[in-house]
Amino acid sequence: MVVFALPSSLRYAEMANPPSHQPLQGLSPREVDRIVAESFVEQVEYHAELDSTNSRALQIAHEETSCGGVTLVFAESQTAGRGRGENRWWSGPGALTFSLLLPGEHLSLSTGEWPTTSLIAGLAVGEAIGQFVSGETAMVKWPNDVYLRGRKVCGILVEATSGARGMLAIGIGVNVNNSLAEAPDELASSAIAVCDVARCEVSRVDLLIAILQRLEKYLRELGSGDIRWQEHWRKRCLLTGRAVQLDAHGGRLVGICRGIDGDGALVLETEAGLTRCLSGVIAHFE
Repeated sequence: MVVFALPSSLRYAEMANPPSHQPLQGLSPREVDRIVAESFVEQVEYHAELDSTNSRALQIAHEETSCGGVTLVFAESQTAGRGRGENRWWSGPGALTFSLLLPGEHLSLSTGEWPTTSLIAGLAVGEAIGQFVSGETAMVKWPNDVYLRGRKVCGILVEATSGARGMLAIGIGVNVNNSLAEAPDELASSAIAVCDVARCEVSRVDLLIAILQRLEKYLRELGSGDIRWQEHWRKRCLLTGRAVQLDAHGGRLVGICRGIDGDGALVLETEAGLTRCLSGVIAHFE
């Protein structure tokens, strides 16, 4: 695989010696210029196909000479997109799949604040989607999903590198123009795409920029100690008031969700009383 360096901090990753008559699909240099000009992204790396944008972002993090500021890794298609644990992310043509690589010191975020970034990313995605689907509210499903009309529209995976050169990779996959009519049967009834609700194609670049702008805003507020954004994720908590089964630390908690607290913990009312859950997997909710 060869990476071609182009203007506007754009790097195209394509197969060696691509046919001259076959133009690159997806992001154009002009669209990359927009992303860099209208967001906090400083460098964009584009791939027609990639195993996982997060895996590539983490690889960049370990290449000390290639990583500067905030880097966006964008892929038209992922062959091994990853979710939390053993989960895999399915996306058909027209999805928005990307990862942001943030230097550890960027936006003054401490490592103790990193666990809340998946919720902040979910909030940013939910608000951005609202620009394109009138009358709809996208909800955040703790800790890393976004739902629209009760079905999953976005998955988020946050990973960090270890060592002194700590960096944060925020992977985001949004069903945009990949209508779920084309999804595997097991997903068609549980997932949804933005175009299915908007009833038209949506500009992925417009949506991407809207996500990035909101994400930068909330990350800066997190780094500065401003907590006003916490009320936004409370209002969008999909699980509030629902019966929830949560797997964590080898056991299962069952209770009624009472929302998300200021530290990003899910609060469950169980037989033993209120329990704060900073990590875990939602096994079931109703």
